[in-house]
Amino acid sequence: VERLPQESQNDRNDRAIRRVAHWYRRHIVGPEVVLLTDDKACQGKAQSDGLLALRAAEFVEKMRKKFPEAGEKLALRDEEEDGEGEKSTPSGTTPRSSPKKRKSFVS
Repeated sequence: VERLPQESQNDRNDRAIRRVAHWYRRHIVGPEVVLLTDDKACQGKAQSDGLLALRAAEFVEKMRKKFPEAGEKLALRDEEEDGEGEKSTPSGTTPRSSPKKRKSFVS
C-alpha cells in the first residue's frame, strides 16, 4: 500500500491494516473478521467501509459474555503508579516516556 500525497505515515498504516482486514473478510469462511483499534478515526473509517471495528475494551467486554472465566487483562490508558512512583507497562518494564499511565482491567 503506497502512501498517498499529504497522507501521514500513521494514516497510511491504518489504511493498509483496513485493506488487510477486507482481504481476510473476503477469503475466510467461518469466524467474523474483527479489526481491533483504539484509534477513533481508524475505527470510524473501518466501520464506514463495512468492517466490524471495535476498541480493545469493547472486544474484551464482548468476549467476557462468552468466556466469563477467561480472566483477560486489558491495559486502559489511565494512571497507575508502581511502588516506586515510576510508570510501568503491563510487562513490568518502565517506558522511556508515557504521556498517559495505564490501569489494568481484570475480569
